[in-house]
Amino acid sequence: MAGRGRLSISTALSRNATLDSSFGGNSSTTSATAAHSERQIKKLKEENAKLRNEIKEVRSLYNQLVQENSHEKFDERRIMLIKSQVIQLERQVLMMSEAISSRSETLAENTTVRNLTRPLMFVNEFVRPGSEEEITLLDIASGHLEHLNLKHVAKLETKLASLYKELIGFHSLIEEAEKPSLHPVSEHTNKAMHDRMTTRLLKSCAMIKDCCGDLVQLSLLYPSAPWPPLKRSVIKDLTCDQVMKSLPVLPKTKVKEVQSVVDAMLKAVNYKNSMTNHEIKSLKEDLKFHKSVYDLQLEYIQALFDAVRGGYQKFEESTKDVIIKPLKGEIT
Repeated sequence: MAGRGRLSISTALSRNATLDSSFGGNSSTTSATAAHSERQIKKLKEENAKLRNEIKEVRSLYNQLVQENSHEKFDERRIMLIKSQVIQLERQVLMMSEAISSRSETLAENTTVRNLTRPLMFVNEFVRPGSEEEITLLDIASGHLEHLNLKHVAKLETKLASLYKELIGFHSLIEEAEKPSLHPVSEHTNKAMHDRMTTRLLKSCAMIKDCCGDLVQLSLLYPSAPWPPLKRSVIKDLTCDQVMKSLPVLPKTKVKEVQSVVDAMLKAVNYKNSMTNHEIKSLKEDLKFHKSVYDLQLEYIQALFDAVRGGYQKFEESTKDVIIKPLKGEIT
């Protein structure tokens, strides 16, 4: 029994030494792992700071790009803003399409719609203060109004009212200038009137540009498709249902897909037809204007020929009376 006791004690002591050595090894391994983790965290923090700086730089460049410049025309800026909005929406649609095509149980469990939305990269005065970081392209495409600053919309109405008042004043100046004056007007008075009209016109143009800029920003936050042209069919009785009926029998799994393609194609054709009609109308108006100018030129040329012809006839008559008749009298 004593031997067994001594063996048990020695065995316990040896096991204790083994545990101490194992704990010492684990502590060294833990410290090495912690040091490696700290290095990784430090590296990730540096990469995160670098990416944040790059994002700030890209945002500043983008803001500088979309902001209005003094040498930039309004049409150019409007096209650039719309192209920027379209590019962002295309990326949003691509992201949603990829998420739908690669949908799985893991995606359905761990991914929400909010995770698939892209933030709006656009500085806009119509965005409600405090929601600049929260607004996404999905909110804009869905037609939500929570992000709009309605107070700024009221300011736009004030600008439009001031513009209307300015245009009314400019119209009264034009009417006053067109009235026949009973008293002769000096050249200095005409110049003063012309300068005043020019100033009012330039002021009105600046106000119109300002209002149009606000309307462009507002339309980017609340876009609206041109529904009347899209719904106005090129051929009166041509509808999506009729096109689907004319197609051969399709599998049930493909019916919705083909129907959406046909519907999109008809809308594209309708919109293109509407734009073509607008272009034709504009060309007809230009043709009408140039035709009226040519008619005026023809009338002027005809009147000039008539005046030359009449003057030549009078010259012949006066020549006969003044020169030829006296000479005939002297000869006889």
